[in-house]
Amino acid sequence: MTDKDRRPGDAADLRQQAEKVAREEAAPSPQGLEALSPEETRRTLHELRVHQIELEVQNEELRRAQAELDAARARYFDLYDLAPVGYCTVSEEGLILEANLTAATLLGVARGALGKRPLNRFILKEDEDIYYLRRKQLFETAAPQACELRMVKTDGTQFWARLEATAARDEGGAPVLRVVLSDITDRKRAEAALEQEAALLAQAETISHMGSWRMVLETGTLTWSDGMYGILGIERTNLNHSVGEALALAAHPEDRAALDELNSAILGDGFPRPIDFRIVRPGGVVRWVHAQGQQERDETGRVVALAGFVQDITDRKRAEAALQEKVEELRQALDQIKTLSGILPICMHCKKIRDDKGSWNRMEIYIRDRTEAEFSHGICPECMKKLYPEVRGMRRQSEGGDP
Repeated sequence: MTDKDRRPGDAADLRQQAEKVAREEAAPSPQGLEALSPEETRRTLHELRVHQIELEVQNEELRRAQAELDAARARYFDLYDLAPVGYCTVSEEGLILEANLTAATLLGVARGALGKRPLNRFILKEDEDIYYLRRKQLFETAAPQACELRMVKTDGTQFWARLEATAARDEGGAPVLRVVLSDITDRKRAEAALEQEAALLAQAETISHMGSWRMVLETGTLTWSDGMYGILGIERTNLNHSVGEALALAAHPEDRAALDELNSAILGDGFPRPIDFRIVRPGGVVRWVHAQGQQERDETGRVVALAGFVQDITDRKRAEAALQEKVEELRQALDQIKTLSGILPICMHCKKIRDDKGSWNRMEIYIRDRTEAEFSHGICPECMKKLYPEVRGMRRQSEGGDP
């Protein structure tokens, strides 16, 4: 290898060259210098010059390496200490060996005070078993572990955290954990709020006998509420079809054509359309449902999902049928009733009534001809006394009374 081919960063090569030059320059006597030929002198000066250049190159590389190291340290500070999540190195005994500033801030402790403190000191007592189990599994299997638990700051403030840990070894080969610590309190609160809203929605659906659904067209992801399963009378694990297919399969044979036509129309223009139809549950039970679906579009107007609801209206349909039956019975009863209205011209003496043709008719005949009423003739006591006094006297004698 020539001096030209020698790599400037090769420390061993530079060392050998330096030793060579040192030997050549070691205490040369005046006689030795004078004994050097011009060619040897030029060669010695050349070697010294090359060595000087190599030292200058090495020095420049050292300065560049130092600059790169400083830049790397700055990046390390930004990426490690100022990361949005906490980083901890934990020993096999569970002691914190190293932590970044974010971890110290999350735990409410000065960074310097975290060293050699057990990590479980910052975990809520009720959740410590979760941490111990994950740590045990990690050391036994070396498989990454993750868990969510509640932690406690030094001031007593609780917060939800997600811990993600991987197995590693320190400089001495001892097993350690690399733990990523994230504050997920806001996410947990949002999840709790969503769960409460979902519970209220489920309660409302139960009361109203309603279920809702949504399908993302791009992925085919289908979401049903619990109410949908109850309405169709199927188990959650038995859903192997889309909403349209499930409803079509459950629809009464006489109503499937109308349902297919409605689905095609919704897919075509996207306008919401309601429909009432019958479904047949497993076991042959027939129920009435009201369904409505519509398209969902993004900000560009592209259809991204379909959504809608189904409501069990069997009770309403039964009530409507019962009401219609009563109305029909009443209509038939009214058809059988003939009514008299207006002013009837009647004789003040004989009580005959004049009809619209000018004829005078006995009252019972007039009423009989215009209503469903029939008359049976008799005599009241007052008329009996007035018109047939002898008959009244004979009746008293027969009863043993006074004549």
